[in-house]
Amino acid sequence: MIRKSHLAKVVLAATAALVVAACGGSRSGAPGPVYLQIMGPANQAAHGFNKTASTYTDTTTASDVARDAAPLAEAIRTARNDLLSANLNWRDPFWSPRPSAHTQQDVKELLKALGGLYDDLVPVGAARTSFARANWTRQLVQDGARVRAAATIVRADLHLPPARFSAF
Repeated sequence: MIRKSHLAKVVLAATAALVVAACGGSRSGAPGPVYLQIMGPANQAAHGFNKTASTYTDTTTASDVARDAAPLAEAIRTARNDLLSANLNWRDPFWSPRPSAHTQQDVKELLKALGGLYDDLVPVGAARTSFARANWTRQLVQDGARVRAAATIVRADLHLPPARFSAF
């Protein structure tokens, strides 16, 4: 009997961070809707990856994880680029009311946290000469928690309601 691996559980916990980053509604007239629009594709990719990762077993290979993680990594990269562009242009009339410097700094912290999660997902396969599952999963959990914490702060800054965790 093949059992669900510890890897599957860890991946689900770590990537749930993007659900925190992207779920929920917002008040109109605030930058929250744009934030949710930017994070939406990453959230969808996280849902897809979580669905696939929930089927991982003890025989799941690094190349399997790399293949499955590629769309999520790309969605995170795109979200980071879009958030960076938006954060640099907070002065534009489009962003009304203009978030505070504190919010801008919190978005930068979220960008940094997303970068860590991206860095965990990208080199899983071919770029690594060896795949230390225990080390990778530990790092993934730590970086997922950083994203979750940073996204929660940004959501509060943007007057967005708390995110709901989805059952994967």
